[in-house]
Amino acid sequence: RLAALPQVGWWGEATRQFGDGRFGRIDASAWYAEAVYHFEHLPWRPRLSYRYAWFSGDANPHDHTRRDFDPLFYGFDKRTWGTWFQGEVTGGWLLFNNNQRNHLVHLAATPRADLTVGMIGGHFSLVEKNYRGVAVSSRDFGDELNIYTDWAINKYVFLSAGYGVMFPGEGAIQGVGDDETFHLFEMGLYF
Repeated sequence: RLAALPQVGWWGEATRQFGDGRFGRIDASAWYAEAVYHFEHLPWRPRLSYRYAWFSGDANPHDHTRRDFDPLFYGFDKRTWGTWFQGEVTGGWLLFNNNQRNHLVHLAATPRADLTVGMIGGHFSLVEKNYRGVAVSSRDFGDELNIYTDWAINKYVFLSAGYGVMFPGEGAIQGVGDDETFHLFEMGLYF
């Protein structure tokens, strides 16, 4: 946060993967930029953020250079939902932070000190016109809405639940071979 604007926060990260691997060269990258505004004076202290993220894809997956970003490990970031998984359905099951360009809007509020609720809306598109090696004619991958709640039961136990719905775009329909809407409900108990 900036001292002059304590209600505004900025986040960003960039990474590059390069070198020679067992299966050929690697030359990939990813980055994101995010701005958040905290409405500290309102009840439930809502916060609104926008994130743009970009993960490289591979236009020619059959050559000897891997250009699609490898996310390595997923994790649950303590900061908030949508920080690493970008779209509970899209990020966790379909694109895996690879060959994608995202626009995410996140609204969260804290009705009690031990309870947070939120909603994340996102638009996802492909950087390269292929989905996991399948050629597609459209970069429009789809739109997703996630709602979630986090409850700190006590200082040792944390319960988290979320629902995600993803509406596939033409790129997803061509790549996956199905135009069905994706749904996900998840719950986690952390000690």
